Parts: sequence; C-alpha cells; structure tokens
Amino acid sequence: MLAVRRASDGTLDLTVTLPFERYLEGIAEVPPTWPTAALQAQVIAARSYALATTGWNGPQGATLDTPICSTTSCQVFRGIPVTPTPGIRRWNAAVNATAGQVLQDGGRPIEAVYFSTSNGHTYGNDQVFGSAPLPYLRPVVEHDDGASPTSHWRATLPFPDLQRFLTRAQLWPAGERIGSVTRTGGSIVVTGGGTSRTIDVGTFDGAVNEWAPCLFPGRYPGPSRYGSALPTTVPSGWYAVSGTGGRAIVTGRGWGHGVGMVQWGAYGKARLGWSADRILGYYYGGLQPQPFPEPGLIHVRVATGLTSVSATPSAGGATVNGQHVSGSIVVRGGDQLQVSDPPATGSFEGSVAPIGPTLRARLIGRDWHPGCPVPIDQLRLVRVSYWTFTGDIRRGPLVVNERVADGVLWVFHRLFDARFPIHRIGLPPRYRPPRPSDWYNTRDLSAAFNCRPATGNPGTLSQHSYGWAIDVNPLENPYVGTDGKVLRRAAKHHLDRTRRAPGMIHPGDVVVRSFAAIGWSWGGDWQTIKDYMHFSLTGR
Repeated sequence: MLAVRRASDGTLDLTVTLPFERYLEGIAEVPPTWPTAALQAQVIAARSYALATTGWNGPQGATLDTPICSTTSCQVFRGIPVTPTPGIRRWNAAVNATAGQVLQDGGRPIEAVYFSTSNGHTYGNDQVFGSAPLPYLRPVVEHDDGASPTSHWRATLPFPDLQRFLTRAQLWPAGERIGSVTRTGGSIVVTGGGTSRTIDVGTFDGAVNEWAPCLFPGRYPGPSRYGSALPTTVPSGWYAVSGTGGRAIVTGRGWGHGVGMVQWGAYGKARLGWSADRILGYYYGGLQPQPFPEPGLIHVRVATGLTSVSATPSAGGATVNGQHVSGSIVVRGGDQLQVSDPPATGSFEGSVAPIGPTLRARLIGRDWHPGCPVPIDQLRLVRVSYWTFTGDIRRGPLVVNERVADGVLWVFHRLFDARFPIHRIGLPPRYRPPRPSDWYNTRDLSAAFNCRPATGNPGTLSQHSYGWAIDVNPLENPYVGTDGKVLRRAAKHHLDRTRRAPGMIHPGDVVVRSFAAIGWSWGGDWQTIKDYMHFSLTGR
C-alpha cells in the first residue's frame, strides 16, 4: 500500500506499507552475489536494526506503527525490483533462511549498526556517536576487507577546484587563491594569499563531497583503485593530506562511520569459510542470532519534502473523489491536499519522412546491411508522440516500410489519444546472436525495422527485416516459447495475462483493435508460441 500524507509545512511524505520480510527483501546494502554467509549476516543485522530503532515490542504478526526511513540515515531500502537484478534470488534465500533470527541483548533487539569498509579496525559507539558504551559495539581488528574498492583510496583536488568548493561552503574567501593544504590532527589547515583557515575534518569532507559533484559532475567523485567511481569524493575521515604541485592529494582508507559490522569484512570472512553466526559474533560482542517475534507489516518512508506526486495504478485503475481513474493520478501539497486525474495536456505530434543522410549513416551496418530484403530507400522514418509510464509525453522514432508508414502513424495517434503507456520508443540495438546473459536483459524498448533472423528460428528472416512489424513494450508483453517459458527473466512477472498492469496488451484492447484496423495481426493470438509484443502486416 502506498500512502501520501501532507506534512505541516505543506510538503508531501510518501510511505509504503508492506510485509516485514518483504521489506527485508528490498534492503539494498550489499550485492546479492556475495557469499551466502555474508548475505545472511547482513540480513540478520538489518532485521535487528529495524526492530531496535523502531522500538518494536509487539506480538508476532502485529503492525509496526513507527515508520522507518529508506536512506543511509536508517538502512537503504530500494523496494522489490520490478525487473529483478542478477543474484536477487540469493538475497531472498538469505532472508528466508534467517526468518525470525535477531541479535538480542537483555531480551531486546540490538542496534546492529554496520558500515562498508574499515581503516584496519572498528570503533566503539561511544567514540563515534557519543552515546553510552554498548557491550556489543566494542572495537575489533579488521584484516579481511581488503577486497573493497575503498579499502585504500586516493582523491586529487586541484587547488582552483578546492577553492571553489570551500568558497561555496563559506569556508574560504571568494577570489582568494589556495597555496597549501595540510592536516593537523582532526583539522585541515588551508592557507594562501595571506589567509589561513583551520577547518574541522568533518566540515571539510562535507564541503568537498557536497560541492565537487555539483560543480564538476564529470570529474568527481574520482575513480577507485578498481576503476569504478568512488562512492563520494572523500569517502571517509581516515586520511592524510599533502599539498604539492598546485593540488591537494588526499590518501585514505575505508568508507562509513566505523561502528559495528564491516560489510566488506563479512565478505572476506565468508570467503575464508566463516559462518554467518561466527561473523556476527565477531563484530557484535559474541552475540548469536535468536528467535524474536516479528511484525506483520512495516511502514517505510520512501520520500519526504515533495511538492507533488504522480502515480499510475498498477492494475484495474483507482478511485479519486468517487470517480474511477485509469490514467495517472497527481497529488499536490500546499495548504490543502489536492488529488486529481489530470486530463491530457498535450496533443499528438507525428510525421512521416524519407530516411535522411544522418539516419541512413546510423542504420547502415547497424540495423540495415546489403542483402536485407528491403532497400533502405523504401524505408520511412515515422516520428510519434506517446505517453510514458510516468504520465509524461515524449516523441520517438520508428523506421518502417514506406508501404505501411501512414497506417503506423494513424495507429500511434490512436494509442496516444487513449493514453496507452509506452516505456520507450527508439531504434533497436545492433543485432547479435542470442547468448545466456540475455536472460538478465531488462531492455523495454518499442521498435520496428531491424534486419535480423526471426526469434527462435534463425534460418528465417524476421518480419522486422521487411519493415512491417513492430514490438510494443517487450517486458510487459513477452515472447513465450512452446514450452511456456519466457524469453527474459525480467518479463516473468507478466506471464499472467489476467493482470492489468500498465503497458500490457490484451485481446480486444485499443492496441489490438488499432493494429487490426490497418490489417495487422497480433502475436498474442498465435497458437504454438505467444509473442505478446509483436504486431505485423503478414501475421507472422
């Protein structure tokens, strides 16, 4: 259930209510491809943390009334993915295998805080948070998180860039050049042009991390030692600074607050053969998981401070002010909460044109090549407006045979007037033979001409090769083989054709009727296989 509430300042809060174990499945704190023991340790820590910080003390199955946030201020919740990510079944299996297991102290769930990567040891909660020392959050030595991209890192900050960051943060005079940067204990000393500023390390880090990606998004954060971008420009306060050659070189270790379980340390220990119980005991003072009553439902605050929210009903529409709504719903804040079903605010725009030089150069060698059954001069570019799943209007290109171009334009005009949602319209990618990794492909592109073999029949050309076939919303309308299996994992959710999710095509709906009006057939009517996305002039 999704709830939108008006705050006292007129902004909107967005809260989702879901079963507690489903909430844990939506936690996105570590990659689901990690070793099983590390995943199980993370699940138990996350379960314990959620129950402790919300003050849960109810009977099994009751609703947890206190909401929890979905950011790093609590623990990261990204929801149940509509298009599953690789390895997610392993994470879900870890949730199921540890159901009801909680770390406890004095009969209560503990605040099992955790962080990414250490600087060689962890810290006590009293050292970092200033709270009373807890026996299960004592410092431990860490030797096993070396695989982390942030176990050792380096950030280069040219003085002109650093000057801009600190000036924007009101920590350095505007126009004054920086000549040196050094660290003394918990402070950063910045000097230049007769000016000197001593800045607390946390304040310095905050200024750099806030303004660097804002002012130079292509430059910051810099790369990690593995080539991927660092999580922030300065990932932690555990670093040394040297100023040389007109730049500050920040060399450090770790990422996170430093208290509790080291996630990359758990990864390393799991690789060494440690069990989840042993990993948790090492970081949390010897505590071991024990059964504890779980709530049935939890409220997760997924967004705050919004001025408006646009939502599309997942199935069957919704009711607003007693009226049925099939399109998007807009909720606005302010002095009063306003809910409406906005009418279409744009008009359809469409055109048919010959293939120009720029598009021709793009098509040749990608979607068209010598030997294709239709000359490129007999293709046409049809540009159409369409509604997206979020209620926005976009325009996209469809390349089709000149014979069918006007009919295709008419069909998409009808779909636009009906506000049928399309994820994206565009040119298809270059064809390549299928491979196992395609099982994880989440592309949801509606496209037309593509000179390639037919799906499941490589010895025959697809009707797309002639420019008289179009695929519409391939994830919501999947290809299903004779064995009943879907072509891509992300589309399995839509195998149930009794569902009425946005973008799905059903017998007799506006999509099928519109294509039928120009003489095209639907692959959803085929007998041996089902190609719910596919419409063609020939019926093949």
